[in-house]
Amino acid sequence: MIRALDAVRAIAFLMVFFFHERVFDFGWSGVQFFFVLSGFLITRILIATTHLPFKDYLKVFYGRRVLRIFPIYYLYLGVVAIVVHYLITARHLRYTDLLEFRQHAVYALSYLYNFFNVTVLFDNNEFLTHFWSLAVEEQFYLVWPFLIFFMMRKNINKWFLITVIAAGPVLRMMTFVFFNHSTNPWLTDNSLMAVYVLPFSHLDAFATGGLLSQIKIKGAPRLLLAAAAIALVAGYGSYLLEGYPIHSLSSLGYPHYLPMGYYKFLWGYTLLNIVFGLWIYCVASEPFMQKWFENKTMVYLGKISYGLYIFHLPIIYTTKGLIKAYSLTVPLPLKMIIDLLLVIAVAGFTYRYFERFFLGLKDRLFAKKASAKKPGMA
Repeated sequence: MIRALDAVRAIAFLMVFFFHERVFDFGWSGVQFFFVLSGFLITRILIATTHLPFKDYLKVFYGRRVLRIFPIYYLYLGVVAIVVHYLITARHLRYTDLLEFRQHAVYALSYLYNFFNVTVLFDNNEFLTHFWSLAVEEQFYLVWPFLIFFMMRKNINKWFLITVIAAGPVLRMMTFVFFNHSTNPWLTDNSLMAVYVLPFSHLDAFATGGLLSQIKIKGAPRLLLAAAAIALVAGYGSYLLEGYPIHSLSSLGYPHYLPMGYYKFLWGYTLLNIVFGLWIYCVASEPFMQKWFENKTMVYLGKISYGLYIFHLPIIYTTKGLIKAYSLTVPLPLKMIIDLLLVIAVAGFTYRYFERFFLGLKDRLFAKKASAKKPGMA
């Protein structure tokens, strides 16, 4: 594992954190960053183990994923369920978020929360809303190992990944058209939100990371700068062409739920995937960039980033509620510092005293056998 990539995880988390603190409109794309990084890392892992018999290949991958993902995920849901039950039954509180958690948690338990998002029953819940992206990740894990294994056996994995990337905008258009014309009373009429949360729209993010994990690129830092410049010009330029002022510099031209104007919801995700993918590639392959990203604090935050992501939104919501309940005056910068320190403390504690036990079981129970080939692409 490349240590510097842990710092990339930390950056992706901080983007999402400041988005939910409502100070960085572009921060929503931190989730997109996570998707591309997952594609980069998971594809490397899978290709390195395709020499194993299919049964062992799946056993090793899913065994290690379960130990990495499930414990803290279900611990969080279990603890919140107990607290919510106590607040409702013993304290007789009837806050909407508490009541909705009891109704909606079943979709999070089954990793279907993103599909629940596109129904009329969905409402934002500060304890669960961010779980849509974890559902997308899990759905990716259910499909990707099979695709990679059989594509590798046929030696066409490079073109398979390119095809998935090219299909990304097509899948987003199909999703948009379906929800825009659906007459099903149970489905949302917010087509852009449906594009955002459903897994079909993000297959190209995972494929972009996967492709960049397997190819060699000359002059990658220059390509990264060029891609970032193109993305900024396209993002801001599309606003200006529509006749709108650049209303928020912090969106970098890419507001949440990419808009319909100039079909940004089709190509915007693709451009961001390319920028994030090249960023990850440079950090993974360029020694001078690895030096920049090997800061100990950032690497540590990257190691506990899964817990940071799970706990951050409910902590932000809880501190906001306490400030309101006690009529406190807390400047936003101070609130953000308090929130971040609390999130780090909780995630750090659960990582050290809970997650690490299960992470230690990964190699004991599902050791990766030595690969007969290096993960790479001819």
